[in-house]
Order: sequence, then C-alpha cells, then structure tokens
Amino acid sequence: MQPVTGLQPIPVITKLVHLFFEHVYPWFPIFHRPSFEAMMFEPGREILLHGILATSFRFWIDAAPSIEQRKAYVKTARERILLATIDDCTLLSAQALALAAVDALGQGTGPRAWNSMSLLATAAKHLELSKSQSLEFTERSTPLVANDPDDDGELSIVQAEERKRLLWAICSLDRFSSVSHGQPGGIDMRNIRLPYPKSDDQWEQNSPDRWYQAPTVKTSFHEADTGASYDVWHHYIDALAFVDRSNQFLIQPVNLMVSVQCQEWQSNFRRLDTSLSSWFNALPAQVREPQTMFRPAWVMLQATVYLIRTRMYTVAAFPSTTSPYVKASTAARLRCRDTITHVAALVQSLSPGYLDCLPPMFAFVLWVAARSLAILWTTHHESTPGPDMDALLNGLRQMAIRWPCAQRYADLLQLIMDDTDAEARPKLLEIFNDTRRTAYGLEKKLGKIAGSPSASQDLFSFDFLDMPFLDNDINDGSWLPLFSDNAVNDWL
Repeated sequence: MQPVTGLQPIPVITKLVHLFFEHVYPWFPIFHRPSFEAMMFEPGREILLHGILATSFRFWIDAAPSIEQRKAYVKTARERILLATIDDCTLLSAQALALAAVDALGQGTGPRAWNSMSLLATAAKHLELSKSQSLEFTERSTPLVANDPDDDGELSIVQAEERKRLLWAICSLDRFSSVSHGQPGGIDMRNIRLPYPKSDDQWEQNSPDRWYQAPTVKTSFHEADTGASYDVWHHYIDALAFVDRSNQFLIQPVNLMVSVQCQEWQSNFRRLDTSLSSWFNALPAQVREPQTMFRPAWVMLQATVYLIRTRMYTVAAFPSTTSPYVKASTAARLRCRDTITHVAALVQSLSPGYLDCLPPMFAFVLWVAARSLAILWTTHHESTPGPDMDALLNGLRQMAIRWPCAQRYADLLQLIMDDTDAEARPKLLEIFNDTRRTAYGLEKKLGKIAGSPSASQDLFSFDFLDMPFLDNDINDGSWLPLFSDNAVNDWL
C-alpha cells in the first residue's frame, strides 16, 4: 500500500479538531477555539491541522480511515511539521511544533522526545515568548545585541493570549521532559516575564493581568491569596516552578567526601521540602481539596506535587550509593510511601473517560510512583505490592490505549511483578532498583526481556530521580556511598 499523503477530507479534519478540543485542549489550551475553528482552513494554517492530526487520531474510534491509513497520515503529519518548522519560526509554526512535541512525549522517552523539545524551546526563545509585549511591562535591562522575532506588529488580544498560553504550555512539556530524561530544563522559568493565562471566559476581555513571579533561592513562592480564587492553572504553573527548582537541586553534583557540602545538601533538601508544603497548604481550600467536577488542571496540579515529593523522598530513602556523612532517611521512606498512597487514590478516583482527558505527563507520575513502590516491595519494606500497585498499573494500562509511553512503563513494571525467572531475577532487580537509571535507560537495558522494541544498549545515564554521576570512575574510590542503610539519627 502506498503511503497516504496530505490532509484528510474536511469532514474528517473537522472531527479531529472536535476530538482535540474534547481530549487535549482541557490540559493543553493553546488555541482560542472560536477563532481557530473560524480560520482553520485558511491558507497558511495547514501546519496547525497537521499538528491536530498527529495528536488527535489516537482518539479516533470510527472504522474508517483504517488503522494503517491513520498511521500513514500521522507519519506524514509529523514529517510535514518538522520540515516546515526547520525553515520557519512563527507563532503558527511554534504551535504546530508544540503539538508534535505532545505526540513525541506520548510515544515515550528517547531521542524523538528530547529533540522535539529542543526545537520547541529554541523556537520559544527566538519568538521571545517568555516576555510580555504589553505596554504595562517594560524591561529595565535590555540586551545590546538581539534578533528581532519573526512575528512582529501589533497583536490582537486573542493573539497575545495565545502567545502567553503557548509559553506556559511549553513550560509544562519542558518540565516533565527534563525530569524524565534526567536533564536540566530548556526554559528557565526565572527569566519569564509574563502574566498568568486568562480563564477561557476572559479570552477577548481586556481584564487586569496577574503577573507570574519566579521564586528565588532566598524567597518562597507568593502566598496564595485567601480572598480570591484564581484559575487552577495559575497554581499549576507555580507547581511547575517547584518541579524546576527540585530538578535543579537533585541534578546538582555533591562532593560526598566533604562534610560541609553534605550538610548543606541536607539543609537545602529540608528547606525545599518545607517550602513546597507551605506553599501547598497556603492554597485556597477549593484548590487543595477534591473538586466536584473533573478538571484536568486540578488533577495535574495534585499529580505534580506528588511527583516532586516522590522523587525527593526516593532519593533520600533508596539511593544507589552511600557516604559516612549522609545516611538513608527512614522518614523519607515513610513519606514516600504516603505519597504513593495519594497517587494511587487519585488515579482510582478517575474513570477511563477522565483518563482519556489527561496528558502523557500523568502517566509519567504513575510510573514514578509505581517504580518507587516496586523498590519498596523488592527491598522487603512491603510484604506485597498491594492494591496501590494494582491501581497504578490499571491506570497506566488504561492510558496506554491513547499514549504508548504508558504501555512502556507498564511493561517494565510487569517484568518485575511477574517473577518468572528465578535465575535472572537478582540481576533484573539490581538493574531495576538502580535509581541512577531513567525509564529510557531501563528500556535500553531490559527492553528485550520486557518485549520492548528498544535495543538493549547499556547506558551510563542519569536516573529517573536525576541524581547525577560524578566525572570520576564509579569504581575508583572517589565516588563513595551517598547513603547507608543505617537510619540512626535520621537527618530528615
């Protein structure tokens, strides 16, 4: 069969647009729907339709087009977007590239995902999406040399809001991509000078803006105003800043033979943990507590906070190495287990239809929680994986219907749960419980065993918890244990 090229007929494209706004827009609201639908077939906007096609065909349930035809159309759409964005850098091309990045992250960790994010982060910088073009904001310091963005001229209220929303959406993808690949983020949130996004009912209103303020090392995040209930997305953005802050902390190398540095690391850990808890507890009750209606932004806010806590507590409780200056924390292990319980309860509260309206980043949160629970079980801190593991695996399998990355996570976990090869199991657990490895690294190492198409290349890589290797040989004695099993005088 010859590859199908071009776009689908108008009725199919129209249905794909509807599927996008039903399943993707709730957590990736980068378009003004009335404007998008009114102009979607205008010349020059085909690139956006290719982006819609790449992200939305996964929700298609009709018999026609066939599965093979859909695969061919998605492949063509991906190629068209990449070719177009190589030679162009406009708001439209960046929006299409953002949709391609969603599709890539949904496939799983690896070169496709991080290359897509690299292109997207570079486009955001060139378009200066992190800086407001509003007259209300004036930079005190300006560069002496800079490129002019390709998008120039006065923007309408809708266009200005789309620029703003695109940047915040890119930040969301960037934060989760950087964590899952064990790398620093491509967007520095400390340099963002933008208001928070408006709510959907304020798209075309010239209402007052509430400006985002990046946290600093010495100051916490702005306290949540108790007198007003802002959009949950605002608080989700603040949570993303915490993801960035914790990620930068965890990937920072520490000289484990210097007592002062170890003490400083512990102190910074406690300060960050306390800061996150203080910020979350200061949120309005209607933001912290369960919602009466399903809201993807609220689910992702909760999941993001759980992700930060799970990663940090797992670092403190289940390290791969030890040191005489820093001991394993029993308190961290208990807090890790408590957080896993909250993640399991969250996914159990969501119906399959609701899971269809959540991003692949939610599958990553389930994976991190499930892997930490598997480590607890295989290190004999849990007698059985229990119902929490069932809930996490069921959530991953349901999300795998739409996002292949979830199936890849589930395959790795199931490999540990099956316990079918007693001879190979010790080596299997040694690899799986080595928290220096990312999910991508585990796939490369265990792919053939799990039935994954990934090659079984052994990578010397960062772990999913982002604790970096030092430059020294891991066996030369300069890389000493970071933690020990002795929990006496728990530092946390």
